[in-house]
Amino acid sequence: MIFLARMTYNYNNNWEKPSGPNYKSTDNDQAFEAKFKFGFEEWFRCKRHEINGLQYAYIESLESYHCESKIILHTIRHNGKNKKSDRKLVGVLYKSEYYTDWNDITLDALSNALYGEMKTELKDALKILPIYEQQLAINQLNIHKNSISGKDKPLFNVRFKKEDFNYIFSKKIDSTLITKNNRFGIEKIDDEILERYPYSIQEILLSVR
Repeated sequence: MIFLARMTYNYNNNWEKPSGPNYKSTDNDQAFEAKFKFGFEEWFRCKRHEINGLQYAYIESLESYHCESKIILHTIRHNGKNKKSDRKLVGVLYKSEYYTDWNDITLDALSNALYGEMKTELKDALKILPIYEQQLAINQLNIHKNSISGKDKPLFNVRFKKEDFNYIFSKKIDSTLITKNNRFGIEKIDDEILERYPYSIQEILLSVR
């Protein structure tokens, strides 16, 4: 079984800090990134978020399906109205720990320590937008910072060792061929489904399996 998880597109910032609204979902999409012009995955590789050898991050897909297996991370670059989108690999997360299993650090302590810089970076990335849109995004950041377990989504929901993530943002995959699900839930592809795709797509997925 191959597990796929979609990441918010991050233009030229290598998932270290928010990149602004460029190439994200369009307004008629109900995705979080379409509504608020950013996604929490954009800090996935932020160096400040590595603490005691562990990288703290967020993957939207894990909120609906807690996957303990290897996950292939991908993203969708939206190229504008009436233009075909590109789906690209981001990397492979071989092993991770979901936040409900952490027993040595609390979400409150983590969020309070890292929130200030995140807010500054988000403001900078969205400064080209109208003030009210900027404020909507900051409000979401604040809501997630003050998350109550089981009610709101947190700023961070996963952690992993650097050696357990292979960053390979290069290979392009046809976004129409993997599955019909372009949302942010975990996508499951078993061997039977995989065989329906062109060999070139199978080869890419199996090479990082």
